[in-house]
Amino acid sequence: MAEIGYLQAVVTTAGDAAPVPGAAVVIFTQGEAPQLLSYQVTDEDGTTRPFPVETPDAWESRQPGPGAAGFPHPPFAAVNLAVHHPGYTRVVVQGVQVFPGQLSIQHTVLQPLPAGTAGRPGGAANPGGAETITYVVNPQDL
Repeated sequence: MAEIGYLQAVVTTAGDAAPVPGAAVVIFTQGEAPQLLSYQVTDEDGTTRPFPVETPDAWESRQPGPGAAGFPHPPFAAVNLAVHHPGYTRVVVQGVQVFPGQLSIQHTVLQPLPAGTAGRPGGAANPGGAETITYVVNPQDL
């Protein structure tokens, strides 16, 4: 039986100078056919509501057997998160780890776009024509 963990995004400008209210935060599954799990907009503090994520049972990580990232069975669920706000770079974080019974907070920093680039057409995959920065969370690097 699966357990539940929670994911919350905190979005600020470069150097943690200020929160970014009104940023679009999309949480989606990993894999070849990603599925939307949540779409939220940050509040005046640059924060989303905690979103429930189904995670593996904690006991599964202690069971023998092959698994990813050197774990017999990964003790977490991994999801992707994309953040966009007009006038800033778009950020995608792949492999955000959510543990059973825990609140995982993903701090995301948006960098302002150079003047005159915020209005370029970019289509649904790249709103506003913004440059995209992608981070990949690799458990072996932690």
